[in-house]
Amino acid sequence: MAMTPRENALTALEHRVPERIVNLIKDTNMLATYILAERAPAIPGRPFGSDGVDWFGVHWKYEESSGAPMVDPSYPPLMDDITEWETVVKFPDLSKYDFKAEAEKELNAPTYDPDKLNQVTIMQGPFERLLSLMSTEDALCALLMEPEACAAFFNRVADHKIELIDRLAEAYPIDLIDLHDDWGTQKSTFMSVDTWKELLAEPMGRIIRHGKEKGIHIQVHSCGKVEPLLPEMIAIGLEHWSSCQGMNDIPSIVHKYGDRMTFFGCMDTPEVQARGVTQEEIDRLTAERIDRICRGGAVFPLGNSTVPGLRAAVDKALAAREDFFTKPEYRVLP
Repeated sequence: MAMTPRENALTALEHRVPERIVNLIKDTNMLATYILAERAPAIPGRPFGSDGVDWFGVHWKYEESSGAPMVDPSYPPLMDDITEWETVVKFPDLSKYDFKAEAEKELNAPTYDPDKLNQVTIMQGPFERLLSLMSTEDALCALLMEPEACAAFFNRVADHKIELIDRLAEAYPIDLIDLHDDWGTQKSTFMSVDTWKELLAEPMGRIIRHGKEKGIHIQVHSCGKVEPLLPEMIAIGLEHWSSCQGMNDIPSIVHKYGDRMTFFGCMDTPEVQARGVTQEEIDRLTAERIDRICRGGAVFPLGNSTVPGLRAAVDKALAAREDFFTKPEYRVLP
């Protein structure tokens, strides 16, 4: 009997070879989207937030180019001195929100499918929350000049996330949480590996361990070139990473870490983003990449919505590869 999409995805998340390559877009129930306001509240068509104010009082403005909101630059930062965070930052009172009522509506909606993986996306991890409250320059300077205050703030954010996970888990049957905390730029990490270990390893490790204790897989969505951080991410117990963008050496990463990590994304290579590339070429390049890096089941290929034609190319390739793992050579990591 064939696995359900949920069973198939959980098999891959547990680092075993699934029956089929996981298509998270089609195989997942996206839950709790409209009750969370870690960014501006979501609206239909804008699941990652729109215009407005988040739980912390930060103003956001939707950007069409990225399909997501950014901190609105027309408002001044809420904080310019990290040492004052305990008096300046107002954490939300999560007891005010009726998660169970929202869950009852979602789980009884005709669009909910109990055979699909249940995923919740939580925005603004510890470092992203700092970047939303301060200017980028002040936030990065704070990491170096006031590390103790930054560490205390990051751990307080972790406390907030852990409480949020508890309240969500009481209401929803969660399999996977996608926690966003971007640590990379196009060329490097925002901070040194040593600074990351000093300031973020403890709070992120606590969140990940808490999720595991509740039987929930925690995936960290960290864009940019974060490849140098992978050994430290694994050391704190992280087993799932997205969005695994093309500035990282994805084939090498999958080969080296695919027995203990899963990788989400991995499709936005420079070749498919090249100027003048045709849809036919995108389809070919995507199919070739899937054949190369999805061996062993560690990669969940996703087409970045900001790359025209890529999502359609991934869907087309996966539809033609339902029998991918029946071939012995595709059941082992590349």
